[in-house]
Parts: sequence; structure tokens; C-alpha cells
Amino acid sequence: MLRSYFRREPIHVEVFAEVAHLVDDYLESRRQEMQRLREALAAGEFAPILQIGHDLKGTGGCFGFDRLSAIGNDLEEAAKRRELTGIRAALAELTDFLDRVVWSAKESSRASRGEAPD
Repeated sequence: MLRSYFRREPIHVEVFAEVAHLVDDYLESRRQEMQRLREALAAGEFAPILQIGHDLKGTGGCFGFDRLSAIGNDLEEAAKRRELTGIRAALAELTDFLDRVVWSAKESSRASRGEAPD
């Protein structure tokens, strides 16, 4: 029973075929930002946290990662308020998401509209 409680299931996300070739690099960049976020938090520097949160909020949805956009929003808002508990919660959620996300490409948006591919 306890063992199943600690088992973490993958988070499956479908991305549009047009951006699939960029996704691995995008996610790796987000993982690398985690260190910058931790360092900024430890130093009490809210501006880098706010900026990274803002960027994450804006870019996540472009790749189909709506949850990343929501986490970015939470991070940005907590940094604006200088709310350490909120920043830590958003960082924990971001770490969890990046650890568990598994993505696959879905039908291209053009094909779903009946348009011919390039």
C-alpha cells in the first residue's frame, strides 16, 4: 500500500508536430533554469525568479505545456509579492512536472484544419 502511494505516474502531454523537434531542448532549458531559480531564491533575489516565471508563463502553452504556463504564472505572482512559500511551492511543482513529463507529437494543426503540409 505504502509503495503505491509513493509511485509517481508520468504526466503525458501531446505537442503539435510543428514544434516537436524543439521540445527536448525546450524542456532541457527549463531543467537548467531550476538551478538559477534555486540560487536566486537562496540569495533573496526576486527579479530573476519573476523573469523566469514570466517567460515560462508565456512559452509553456506554445509547446502544449499549459501546466508549465500555470506554474510560471504562480512563480511570477509569488515573486511579485516576495512570497517565499509560494515560490517554493511553485519550484516544487515545476521540479515534479519536469521529472515526470513524457511527451508525444500529435496531428499537426494544419492537418486538423484540412490544410496540406508544406
